[in-house]
Amino acid sequence: MVLLRLVILPVVLGAAVAALLIRQVDWLSRGRVPRSAAALFVTLGWTAVVLTGVGLVAAGVSDQIDELSFSVQGGLTQLRDYLGDFGIDRQQLASLQQSATDALTDNREVLTSGVISGATLLAEFLAGAFLFVVVLFFFLRDGRAMWAWVVARQPEAHAAAVDASGRAALVTLAAYLRGTAVIALADATLIGLALLLLGVPLVLPLAVLVFLGAFIPVVGSAVAGSVAVLVALVTEGPVTAGLALLAVVVVQQVEGDVLAPLVFGRALSLHPLVVVVALTGGAVLAGVLGAAVSVPLVAAVWAVIRVVRPSVSDAPPSTAAATSRKIT
Repeated sequence: MVLLRLVILPVVLGAAVAALLIRQVDWLSRGRVPRSAAALFVTLGWTAVVLTGVGLVAAGVSDQIDELSFSVQGGLTQLRDYLGDFGIDRQQLASLQQSATDALTDNREVLTSGVISGATLLAEFLAGAFLFVVVLFFFLRDGRAMWAWVVARQPEAHAAAVDASGRAALVTLAAYLRGTAVIALADATLIGLALLLLGVPLVLPLAVLVFLGAFIPVVGSAVAGSVAVLVALVTEGPVTAGLALLAVVVVQQVEGDVLAPLVFGRALSLHPLVVVVALTGGAVLAGVLGAAVSVPLVAAVWAVIRVVRPSVSDAPPSTAAATSRKIT
């Protein structure tokens, strides 16, 4: 699966991001800037913006990671005690908590034991990131020419369908990235503001967790929201935790029922079961990153099917963009 992580994913992401940024290159080119220089400027410019943003967030969050971990553990302990008051066997709850903790510890030890060392993971990440930047540059500079070359070598009877299919898949991937970023920013801002008003500490790392979680449908938002509630429970008590839970649920419902349909429209119409299966397969093949990109890839395939077979219904039972992020 190293090939998937190091080659396929960076290329697919590079193509999708290029679809988002290519208009900036076109604008610079119309201003008599050589296309190579325009593509390089856009690539390096956005790379610098992203690295600066990540650095600033990391600087603000790094000192709070341990405190966040302790708060989550404390929240789990308090939750176990509260559930015990309702007649649930405390010993079984303690055993479940210990099993979860042991599983996390074992996985962390595996990652640092030489099976997959931290150095190896870092090297893979840097290699994938470098390939992504290179692919992004060439797609911004020569993407249209490369695609025209591919289409020109198809049988004449199929060239138009191949061209339309490729464009539909790329538009879908770009729409997913753009829409998910908007929704992630809205979730992080609203939930972070709610936690701040409730007096919950560690707002910045929790908001970052919510932002990142939004890129993994179904699971990511639920996990990030649960962590926020646990921190509220251990630091401010059950009343504040209940209000934090209410805030998380309200934000997720508004996102699923209002924001997601507006942002995505019908571009990502997938049944929730398809979303869950895609997430599982992506996680098995490429871990967290695979889970994050599996849904847009499946949506892109569906877009291709709709082009190749126009008779396929454009109105599946429900919209993943709206339903996949609901907690309830």
